[in-house]
Amino acid sequence: MRSSKEQAIEWGKQSVMKNLPTPEQQEEFMLLMSLALDNLLDEDEAARFAIYQTEYSPFARQWDEWQQLHGQLLALPHVMPAADFVQKVECRLVHHERRQRLWLALLFGAVTFVLWITVMTAAIGLGAYLVVNQSSWLGVTIQNLTYTWVEISQWLSGGWEAFVSFAATPQAKGLGAAYLAFTVALLAGWLNFLRRSTHLNEPSPQVSAA
Repeated sequence: MRSSKEQAIEWGKQSVMKNLPTPEQQEEFMLLMSLALDNLLDEDEAARFAIYQTEYSPFARQWDEWQQLHGQLLALPHVMPAADFVQKVECRLVHHERRQRLWLALLFGAVTFVLWITVMTAAIGLGAYLVVNQSSWLGVTIQNLTYTWVEISQWLSGGWEAFVSFAATPQAKGLGAAYLAFTVALLAGWLNFLRRSTHLNEPSPQVSAA
């Protein structure tokens, strides 16, 4: 059996626990208190805010402390910026952005110049190496390229002469005339098909009148 003192202590703990708000209630009270400082509470929110202060004394003390702090903040002198403050800040931002672009352009130009010098130096060095140490191989390569170009030119010239000779024969002329007649017939048939399709798609006068 518990003594009356232990029962009194347990009842006191239960009453204290009942008077403590839950975390959800604390979060809601903080939101309502912030709205109350800005005078943005509606009727329902103001009533719920008043109930929280009545039921929970920590909320009431916290509300008093926040009101005092808010009043002290409002009492502080307000420092107004100069009239041209925004214009000066914008000018500084523009100058800073231009400076950054200039540095990027200079860096890009320097990198490009270094790469160009490197490539030119490598090309000149390779050419000098080939000329000095591989002169015989270079001569053979140039000679082979020259022979190849001459052979290709001869092939093209011979092919063109053969085509001209064939085109001068009666058989080629007859073949060209037949090809021309076939092309004209195809073109005429295609135009006739387009004309018929256009007439079929046009509405008749009776349908238009209806």
